[in-house]
Order: sequence, then C-alpha cells, then structure tokens
Amino acid sequence: MKTTDAAKLMGRKILVTKELRRERVDGLRRWVAYDREPRAGWFTGIRWLQTGIVEGGHYYGEGDYDPAYLKETEKRTVCALVVFWPNENAKRVPLDGFRDWVEGNPEAFSTSGFGEHHRDKYIEDLRNIMKEEHKRQERDAKGRFVR
Repeated sequence: MKTTDAAKLMGRKILVTKELRRERVDGLRRWVAYDREPRAGWFTGIRWLQTGIVEGGHYYGEGDYDPAYLKETEKRTVCALVVFWPNENAKRVPLDGFRDWVEGNPEAFSTSGFGEHHRDKYIEDLRNIMKEEHKRQERDAKGRFVR
C-alpha cells in the first residue's frame, strides 16, 4: 500500500476481521495474523513492521540497561493502523484483514465502545440523578441555589 492510497482511507470507517500480534520465539520476532470478532473502527494510517533476530538487552544494575533491539532484519510487512475508540491505542491490522464498513451494517459500532443503546440509558440515568440532586440543594426565597 502506498502512502497516497493510505491517505485516501484516512479517517474512514472500516470493519476489522484480523489483527496482527507480535511473537518472539528463540530470539526471532515475527508478526502473526489472528482472526478476531468483526469490529468497526477508523483507519488512522499505515506502518511497516520488521521481522528478524532480536538481540536481548543487558541489565547493569541501578536502572542502567540496554534495551533489546533488532540485530538482523529478515523482512518488512506493511499493516494498517486502526482505532476502535478515539482514546484507545491503534491496533495493527494486516491489509487483508479489513474491508469497508457499510451504513446500516449490523456488525457496526454496536460492539465497540459506548454505543447508542448504552448512551440513551446513560443520559436517562444522568437526568434522574440530577433531578434528585436539585431537590436536595438549598434554595433562597426567590428559588435560587444557595452556595
């Protein structure tokens, strides 16, 4: 995927069906695609992921250490970055692991975050709490709240 192609997808709603996870086996780091429950999210960019041999870090004591790093790179894989909710970190998704989200799709945003059915109940509960709170606060002769 080219950067110009990614720019066209930026901010669009997509339906994610796979997710990439990093695995480290015998010093070799690789990215493996796993199937996941379909979930809608927003496309936020692309990233190149490297697979290769990881050289372990060393700890010298007193908070002094060398972090692990890739010693030899075998291949690079491009992936899409997708967020499911605005304040979550982006997830890495393989390019064959998502498709365009269609309006009215039942798999939509109902499984992610704070959906419409949750929002309506939350607003109603909040209104009831505020009604009770206003009844308990003191008022002066003109009906204004007293501090």
